[in-house]
Amino acid sequence: MEDTLVLLPGLSPLSTSLSRSLLDAAYREPLTYVISKTPSSSKLTIAFAAPFQPVNWPLHQSLLADLYSIVVSVQATSAAIDVDTTVLLIDYSTSSKTTGNDTTVLTISTFASKPTLWSRVFYDGSKTGRELLSSFVDGGAVVKKDKLVALADLTLAEEGRSQNDEVTELYKTVVVAGTFDHLHIGHKLLIQASTLLLSLPRDASTPARLIIGISGGSLLTSKKYASEMESWRTRTQKVIDFLSATFALSSSHLRQETIGDDEEVHAFFFGGRLIVRCVKIVDVYGPTITEEDMDAIVLSAETRKGGAMINEKRVGRGWRKLQVHEIGVIHIDGQELESNANDFASKISSTEIRRRLAEAHGA
Repeated sequence: MEDTLVLLPGLSPLSTSLSRSLLDAAYREPLTYVISKTPSSSKLTIAFAAPFQPVNWPLHQSLLADLYSIVVSVQATSAAIDVDTTVLLIDYSTSSKTTGNDTTVLTISTFASKPTLWSRVFYDGSKTGRELLSSFVDGGAVVKKDKLVALADLTLAEEGRSQNDEVTELYKTVVVAGTFDHLHIGHKLLIQASTLLLSLPRDASTPARLIIGISGGSLLTSKKYASEMESWRTRTQKVIDFLSATFALSSSHLRQETIGDDEEVHAFFFGGRLIVRCVKIVDVYGPTITEEDMDAIVLSAETRKGGAMINEKRVGRGWRKLQVHEIGVIHIDGQELESNANDFASKISSTEIRRRLAEAHGA
């Protein structure tokens, strides 16, 4: 499978006033071109490089949602529905050298060390874009000259923007849950937003934890086209593989442990400073009401009620509530991701993917 990369310089400084329309004006055209040139059934990584330290969770997760929205909107009008696209936030500044940090946000040099043989690398042809490419290559990326493709210079609006210095409290343990069947953009946003809330320790003696509840058992009985549902182990491995790609690691070199009879799978990142626990859950609570030592939960508007139920149970046990963080909504041209069953958004839902597979298999 081919791996295509596009390096995009971000708007700096970032601001809470950074609107979807501003992002759309700057990035829709180059992304439309790149996606049109990306082979079917291949992978596309969009590296959005800007100063992302310190973490401002509301701003940064909203930025991810808006960038994914542009991707979904572009793919809606192209033949690239099966291109596996991932947006990465890369910490980068032209005015100062970015160094390692205590978050999961990669620096440009760390991302450059990713063991990937890129089939093509698109980059912004402006001075800023060329500087970003130079930093990428200087960081250790091996890219042949004939694989580089310059895009038209980006137009990055400067007026009306002011830096936002809000700093988000980060946590040692964050929990998130879902079915994660046929992993798609909505799942990616949920997982990535969760990782942004993690504070990594200096060493592996007291690692941070990301607990990912992955549905199993009775939670799956009401799912449509259940015959096309991926197994729990397959869904779990795809989540871990996605995190490996997000953290610029090779899955083949990742340390993993299976606990019990596929009840949990543990994966170790950042030299053991982060443990990802993929836990099989059979109800809406999962380990949130059996393990006290958790700090925050990430959810969507659709699962807001479940978060309230979890905290009610925890308070009843005399435990502290989890801090609740709700991700933004992916939109396509003004419509929420799954608001219209006939629009492109429905085509990337797990249910629709299973329906198409069932039809193909004659079920």
